[in-house]
Amino acid sequence: MTAKEYADGNIAIAKLMGLYFNGKYYEPITRTEEEIEDKRLDIDVYAIFYGGKRKQITPQYHEMWAWLMPVVEKIESLGGIVTIRGNTCEVQFKFGGIGNHSVFEKKIDAIWNACVEYAKWYK
Repeated sequence: MTAKEYADGNIAIAKLMGLYFNGKYYEPITRTEEEIEDKRLDIDVYAIFYGGKRKQITPQYHEMWAWLMPVVEKIESLGGIVTIRGNTCEVQFKFGGIGNHSVFEKKIDAIWNACVEYAKWYK
């Protein structure tokens, strides 16, 4: 994968997770700053307002499990069925059919790719 492919995929996932890019920061679409400080928040949203200050961040869904697994949980909460076996990942969309079947050298790449495809389909 190229850096642009990772960046584009991470942006699609960020939107699925309720974030948008304002040109400098990823910000929550529906959450207030008080909600951001709640310790139960997803790591990707919390990182933006860490310590009460905005930080410029680059989404790390493609290389950090702590970022990627909440995306899998979000897909499941939206009715998607995520199946992970070895270095393959399959997401079945809510309305039937297999939406994506990814096979990669590394497990995180397979899951990331399947999540990206779901995010693009979902929007």
